Amino acid sequence: MSGTGSDRGAASVLGLALVAVLVTVLLAGLMVGAALTAGQRARTAADLGTVAGGQELLRGAPEHRVCARVAALATANGAQLVACELLEAGPAGAGGVGGAEVGPRVWAKVRVATGVPVVPWAHGTAVAGLVPLSP
Repeated sequence: MSGTGSDRGAASVLGLALVAVLVTVLLAGLMVGAALTAGQRARTAADLGTVAGGQELLRGAPEHRVCARVAALATANGAQLVACELLEAGPAGAGGVGGAEVGPRVWAKVRVATGVPVVPWAHGTAVAGLVPLSP
């Protein structure tokens, strides 16, 4: 069966448009996946860095040494340290255990490149430190 002159090639154009839409959706999905993966890597790097910084706190290290340790662990996990701060002992706050007092803590913010032009960086923050045992 042969189409008329005006219908010729319409299926090809429609097929090409469908392929373009599918490729666009696939690329968007890959970018979202890359950004989510980078966010998880940033949170993991921040967690590991602050735990290492907490170990330095336990040894009585000064702030520059604690933050250097956080930076080293962040770098080892593919992240860059953005900020590092020592928090004084005090109430645990909303994230604490039963309102108990906590010892000094280290807070850090790190970033990981996503490879996605729209969202170039994923950030992660974490806090770790000393929590006294209940009597």
